[in-house]
Amino acid sequence: MIQHNLSELGLSLLEVTYNNNFLELLISENITKDFWHKIEQKFVMYDQYIKILNTSRSDKGYTIKALYASSQSKLEEIYLKYSNILDHKELGQMLDMFYMHPYSQGSVMFWTKHGIRAFSYLEQLIKSVIKDNYHEISSANLLNKQLFEHSGHLQKFTHNILWLKDDTFILRPMACPQHILYFNLKPRSYKELPFRIYETNTCWRNEARGAVNGLLRARVFRQDDGHIFCTEEQVISEVQLFIKNLEFVYNQLGFIEYKFYLATRPEEYIGEIYEWDKAESLLKASIPGIQEAKSEGAFYGPKIEVHLKDAFDRWWQCGTIQLDMFLGSRLNVFYTDLEGNRKHPIILHRAIYGSFERMLGILLESTQGWLADPMIPYHVLLVCLDQGKAAKILQLSSNIRVLECHESLSAAINISYKYRIPRIWIAGTKEGVDEILVRYHDNTQSVKKITSAIDEVKFE
Repeated sequence: MIQHNLSELGLSLLEVTYNNNFLELLISENITKDFWHKIEQKFVMYDQYIKILNTSRSDKGYTIKALYASSQSKLEEIYLKYSNILDHKELGQMLDMFYMHPYSQGSVMFWTKHGIRAFSYLEQLIKSVIKDNYHEISSANLLNKQLFEHSGHLQKFTHNILWLKDDTFILRPMACPQHILYFNLKPRSYKELPFRIYETNTCWRNEARGAVNGLLRARVFRQDDGHIFCTEEQVISEVQLFIKNLEFVYNQLGFIEYKFYLATRPEEYIGEIYEWDKAESLLKASIPGIQEAKSEGAFYGPKIEVHLKDAFDRWWQCGTIQLDMFLGSRLNVFYTDLEGNRKHPIILHRAIYGSFERMLGILLESTQGWLADPMIPYHVLLVCLDQGKAAKILQLSSNIRVLECHESLSAAINISYKYRIPRIWIAGTKEGVDEILVRYHDNTQSVKKITSAIDEVKFE
């Protein structure tokens, strides 16, 4: 609708990106204030109000960042809250975590050690909840298209697939068929169910140029991808265990408010309606009272979508668990039941983040770079007024990431804010020989024993 509104005005759009209440336009020519007023009027016609944030010029054209909302009062409320928000791409570069580049449109060009550390923490958090309950694997990235023809993904997602030149091989767009092949490597008994598979994999998607947005929507991204092979009787307990793990991970990251939606049968689907009704009823029983998202399910089954709220009241769709009653028969997946009969298992497709990159982007914007201790580039900015004390601190804090500063306190405060360092240790002469002044980014401060200051840093 937004793109249609603007094209009606004759605006030459090169790219349009919008997410929640944010709008970013890339246009070929600059526009006057009068023309911008016409854009505002056009949005009002469709009960939308828009407010410009800033404009910039590059080799590609003119970029306009704006906010839009369903009422003027809501727009003003959003504007006051969002006008000072830094974009995750700006924060990533500012914190020396990752860098985008025109030569790698749709993916990150460089991850630094700081970005890799944050990514690793997200991965460790996932592995802390799956532990030994999953078969962790690593599957192929380059695959024959026949695998995805058999699963039905090729017909459904042809436009999102990155093909190699001869149109025979494709780069992995998802891992569902591979995990099914892994389950099929051996004859399986009902005693092995639920059989859970997990991998951190790289996916390639042919996203439209105007749709990509840094880490939030990329052409190359990594998933916390998992599949659970189970019986119908095991579905509810498996879904509830997944939700429990998801809530633990989200809470650890500081997200305490989220909503669950049941995405029901879409217009294009496989299987019979009575099978869909059964699948939807199982998911409803897993989360009593769940709100429905009509016709938003996957082509092979209904799913539970998880939307989390960030610090700026924006909602993001992240985690999902999908109930699939059909791919098992399509790809000849069997297990042997108690009576020795061969049966197709139900397959649960699950992901807590959806994408590691997307979750990191959401975290960066929600915290504005003030990440948890295990993820930040530096735990401490050490102001070295007393060189002997500073050397002692560095020796005792070898497991802590310390950035040394030999400038004034006012300069140190500016440095700590720029690099989102949550605490400043002032190694001066006013405190005792084993004490330092600790200043926090909320401007509170206190004198602490050096060992106590070190103990409060959660570096693992």
